[in-house]
Amino acid sequence: MLLGWFGGPWTDGDYPKSLKETLGDLLPTYTDEEKALIKGSCDFYAIDGYTSFSAYGVKGGLDACVKNRTHPDFPTCAGSVSKLNDGFPIGPAADPGVSWLFDTPTGIRRFLKHLTTELFPSISDIVVTEMGFAEPFESKWETLNEALWDLRRADYFQNYLDNILASIHYDKVNVTGAWGWAICKFLRGSHRVRS
Repeated sequence: MLLGWFGGPWTDGDYPKSLKETLGDLLPTYTDEEKALIKGSCDFYAIDGYTSFSAYGVKGGLDACVKNRTHPDFPTCAGSVSKLNDGFPIGPAADPGVSWLFDTPTGIRRFLKHLTTELFPSISDIVVTEMGFAEPFESKWETLNEALWDLRRADYFQNYLDNILASIHYDKVNVTGAWGWAICKFLRGSHRVRS
């Protein structure tokens, strides 16, 4: 839903059909002149690809939710969790203070491919504007050396970059940039570390 809301107009000049069907008269209508003005108006498509989630259908089903604006899950009409069908976490967990963040590198490749082949084939290039990881329990670190020994974060970045490269070379997605963020911040005594 959010991808259609923000990504549809500038890539294709209008909101996707599925978004129009879900939101109906809640969605603004563009004139042909506005559609022509918006289409292709951005230089690149930007995504924040920190982690992945498993999606599930809502109680009562998609159609019942889409047709009922009072449904508690309207308008997204889907749910998501950080667990696999068998109950295992979707990947290694980050610091408990960032409870939504799991290391899921293959998800970024699947997402990039889905964006460019299924949702918005007209995307000319994509930039991964944010990705990053918080070491487990880094808020308890007390020395700079502990912060420098961030093997989980290094592993996260290596695997994400590997999957972005696979997306470029094997899936032919035109990824033109990627920015990594280190979600590391602690203050103990005279040491202050920010990455």
